[in-house]
Amino acid sequence: CAAALKQAGARVIVTEIDPICALQALMGGLPVLTLEDVVSEADIFVTTTGNKDIIMVDHMKKMKNNAIVCNIGHFDNEIDMHGLE
Repeated sequence: CAAALKQAGARVIVTEIDPICALQALMGGLPVLTLEDVVSEADIFVTTTGNKDIIMVDHMKKMKNNAIVCNIGHFDNEIDMHGLE
């Protein structure tokens, strides 16, 4: 997903906590930062991890107005939708 977006001309930043996956992203030419470092600057957030609670309501409160948040992973628990209620 990140490589395809980069090839389409998007500025892509990977936020990865797994050191091996972060290294793979770096070796692929993508910058790796923490979500906390970019949450207030990014326009689009895509989760692909399959892990629970990747983007929490506290992150969403810091995002730009009209930021896009989406999940293309296998599970629907990567984004804290219940926290928005």
